[in-house]
Amino acid sequence: MSLLLLKTSQKNKHKKNVFKNNPAIYTFQNSHNYDIDSDEDGWVVLGILGGIIGLWWGVIHLLDAFTFDFIVWWAEPFTILPMFLYVMMMEFMQRKNPLHWWPLVWGYKIKLPDSQRVVLYPIDEDELMEKYGGPFNVYIVGNCIQFRRKKDAVVFSLTHS
Repeated sequence: MSLLLLKTSQKNKHKKNVFKNNPAIYTFQNSHNYDIDSDEDGWVVLGILGGIIGLWWGVIHLLDAFTFDFIVWWAEPFTILPMFLYVMMMEFMQRKNPLHWWPLVWGYKIKLPDSQRVVLYPIDEDELMEKYGGPFNVYIVGNCIQFRRKKDAVVFSLTHS
């Protein structure tokens, strides 16, 4: 019987605590270690956004109520989504015309040489835009030129190589 007690006491000595040295569990020691801004600007922005959506909802509701009345009341605020998407894309692409947003979907990219190499003929962006048809056909960002048509990309690469 004493042999049995000895074996159980050895098991308890070698048992490790999994939570003892795990840094993922003890990340924050107290409430002062949190790195969170305490600015109240978020509530102001949410209030302005809520006001814009509420005003839009009211206008759409009145238009719908006095015309065909075919939009469900809970779907009326979602009619502002195309306007939000348009404004976001205007900010992202820096152009108001949606026809100028074609580089998001297709195009032929040509990477310009690095600035460390000597370029004999520097490329003027305005002249290039005018020569190849403007923003409907050419999109320049950083060290990359994107053409809408493959023909323009081939002509550019053959003349500027």
